[in-house]
Amino acid sequence: MPPPDGGDIHQIQQPNYEQLYNSWLQAQQQIREATQRIQVLEQHLQAQQLQEQQRLNREFPRLTPLSGSPANKRQRTDSSIEEDKEFQPKQYKPPPIFVGKRSQNITLIKDLTGKFDKENMPEFKTMGDETLKIQSETETDYRKVRDLLNQGKIVYFTHQLKSERPYRVVLRGLHPQTDISEIKNALGEYNHDVREVVNVVNKKKTDPAKPNSEKIAVPLPLFFVSLEPKDNNKEIYDLKVLLYHCITVEAPHKRKDIPQCKNCQLFGHTRAYCKNTPKCVKCGESHLKPACQKPNKTKAKCANCAGNHTANWKGCKVYQAAQQKSSPKVPTAVDRIKGNFKPSSDSSFYAAIAHQQPPSITTPQVPLQPTPANGSDSQISTICQILQNIQSGIEKMELRLQRLEKAQNHPSR
Repeated sequence: MPPPDGGDIHQIQQPNYEQLYNSWLQAQQQIREATQRIQVLEQHLQAQQLQEQQRLNREFPRLTPLSGSPANKRQRTDSSIEEDKEFQPKQYKPPPIFVGKRSQNITLIKDLTGKFDKENMPEFKTMGDETLKIQSETETDYRKVRDLLNQGKIVYFTHQLKSERPYRVVLRGLHPQTDISEIKNALGEYNHDVREVVNVVNKKKTDPAKPNSEKIAVPLPLFFVSLEPKDNNKEIYDLKVLLYHCITVEAPHKRKDIPQCKNCQLFGHTRAYCKNTPKCVKCGESHLKPACQKPNKTKAKCANCAGNHTANWKGCKVYQAAQQKSSPKVPTAVDRIKGNFKPSSDSSFYAAIAHQQPPSITTPQVPLQPTPANGSDSQISTICQILQNIQSGIEKMELRLQRLEKAQNHPSR
């Protein structure tokens, strides 16, 4: 856009502020008009493309898939497969089996491979700590591997099958002294197969003023209910009255702590599926807690780190490392400012950004202009630069308008 007086911008000595303001308003009006024209042209182009596509479909109907075409047959086949999947029970991948540190893992692999066909062969992987990981494809093969390990008295641990996991809920509102059998029978009337019902108790001290006083179990109006896996398990949330009590059914809170095995004292699994050598939680020897003969006055010994504490102490460095690996702690703003947070590994997000330098801010290069004589001239130079940028934007919009108008006049077929 030419300057208000018709001369060069760099040669402005005494500009007219009123003319600059009017030029600014005129540029804004041009931008609004060009934007409206672009929107109208784009709508016309979309309408033309839709009409052209409809015309092609009428003139060339064979381009669309016929009823007996392979595409439709494939679509019908896929839909029938999806319908069949709805009636089939959901298949879960079995959990891996971890065989303890053994020097005869090669012999064990040969013995196991001789019991399976090539199609059903499980996968073997030796971990960094010499633990052998066995992964089966189906639950049948998983059970077969587990039975073979039990027959050979092999040390291992695994996890529960997802298909065998109970459906757990919490009943709130029943009287604490309600008979367990009555709760099972009442839920059975609603076609629920109850595996276990446990009343929740809270251990309180007999005398809160004395820190060493004995604790008593106080039952609460809460019951943990474990149901057998069925299709109607979620219907239990619709219950509002049970045994003439107004109840609410809630989902149990997810446990944030990593599970610890009470058999071998390791983390990440439970004792129900552990065949490892037992370890005492108090002395760390190869026996369970009931068989421990350690005197109360002697110091405890951790089975994991050999420290002077029990194996289930939350301050154990092995527990903290396992907990950090299971659910990494996200640093807060206060931790980052004070520098109290130390990441456990370089793979965390905090470690990835801890040593990064902030991006350098580059100032856009502005074309050099003659040095203004005073402060008022510098403001005029800035305004002229803004007007130049607006003029370049208008020129780009004009080019776009020309292309759109040309496409509207000569639509492609």
